Amino acid sequence: DFLKKVEISFGIGDDSSRAGVITFSYNAEHSIKLSDHFNARDFAGAVDKIPLMGYTTRIDRALRLTQKELFTETNGGRLNVPKMLVILTDGSQTQDTDAEDPGDIAEEIAKSGVLVLVIGIGSAVDNEELLHMAGNDPSLVFNAASFEELVSADFLMKFKEKSCETARSQCASFQKVE
Repeated sequence: DFLKKVEISFGIGDDSSRAGVITFSYNAEHSIKLSDHFNARDFAGAVDKIPLMGYTTRIDRALRLTQKELFTETNGGRLNVPKMLVILTDGSQTQDTDAEDPGDIAEEIAKSGVLVLVIGIGSAVDNEELLHMAGNDPSLVFNAASFEELVSADFLMKFKEKSCETARSQCASFQKVE
């Protein structure tokens, strides 16, 4: 529901905003490419078809896949267009022998010119990890106590306003979502 509401507030289209989705658990998957959908109805339908992947939280794998695929021209990325990555998690990085620090990967992504915003949901998140992924900028970290709060009009408005302010993007077409 959050993805669909954010898409509605930003508005997607061939010559406007685009939305892609990387889902993750133990593995990461490029579920929706930036070039897949150019209207709210089609995007919402694709989001509804994303299966639940499991309960492991390998944020590092999602970020590496993001780095490799999400913003490429082949997948719908456009040159000279501002790019924003929203990391949405209800947990913290699962530790494993091959796990990387997701904050280090997020830093690499940010250095490539992508605005990185981080949203933690619930009490199982590691706030230091969220802050590290946001480049140690607390204004780029959002916390929702629950999934209900995440999709509330107040949370969505706060998120949209901050992302527009930080990205210095044109938000005149922003629509309030209830």
